[in-house]
Amino acid sequence: MQRTEFIHCDLGDMLQVKRVVRDIRKRTDRLDILICNAGLPIGPPQHRQTPPLSPQSIESIFATNHVGHHILTILLLPLLHSTVTRFPDATSARIVFTTSSLHQLCRELDLNLLMPSEETPTESACYDGIWHYGRSKLANILFTRELSRRLMEGALRGVFATGLSEGGNGNGSVDDDDDEASKHIYVNSFFPGNIATDQMNIWKGYLGTVLGKAFKMFFSVAGQSTRDAAATALYLAASEDIVQGDGVRGQYFVPIAKKEETSRIAGDMEVAKQLWEWTDRKVGEVLGDGWQTNAISGEAC
Repeated sequence: MQRTEFIHCDLGDMLQVKRVVRDIRKRTDRLDILICNAGLPIGPPQHRQTPPLSPQSIESIFATNHVGHHILTILLLPLLHSTVTRFPDATSARIVFTTSSLHQLCRELDLNLLMPSEETPTESACYDGIWHYGRSKLANILFTRELSRRLMEGALRGVFATGLSEGGNGNGSVDDDDDEASKHIYVNSFFPGNIATDQMNIWKGYLGTVLGKAFKMFFSVAGQSTRDAAATALYLAASEDIVQGDGVRGQYFVPIAKKEETSRIAGDMEVAKQLWEWTDRKVGEVLGDGWQTNAISGEAC
């Protein structure tokens, strides 16, 4: 039996994410776990005012790490939801976001800076690549918290109805039992740790060759292993601890499987709401109004 299927997806391109979700939903009628781990790492030192942009003119790291995952998750929610409602052995579904301790570098989230242009008032700095990455990881945490809130409050009925009309209860409506099922989708985020992978070579550009090598060497001894990193992801994806009592929702974890406090802004639900609404609007400009329910049922772009 084939256990792994690879589907190529550029998360930085909204249209490609939409097409990939269509492909996934054609291939399977069940999705128990969604781990949003892919993304762009810290970029090299920048010496220009306008950073690299996505095909839809959003700063590329933010577009890939946040916007792409926002689309992917929302369009796969009906599949996660119908898995809980249709399969007796599926007592819960899990969504896990890989984030970073570098989210703490971003103390505010100015939505006006997410689509930079020559006219955008900004000062280029060598360390912008690090800050852009931290900003995208802040967005991941904010998204998990706002998504958790909406799932608990039954605010995504329209999204779930789309999935039901394609293969759920058959009438495209959501009853109270279906609404209750949304509370069995658990969303959390985690920092995998400081792991001495090839991605750490980027620090040579910021710290110099000697210090960059020393930085990586330090974490090869004092940091986490890939097994440690995977352990936290697997804990959030599969442990029964997550569903005990009122459940673990919208929380941030560090190695190994320890709940941790985030920065103040990462817990600001008003900022989380503003980010969600901004993202929905920007995606709607590309995929069309009502993209959350129409992107899959409509004609391919």
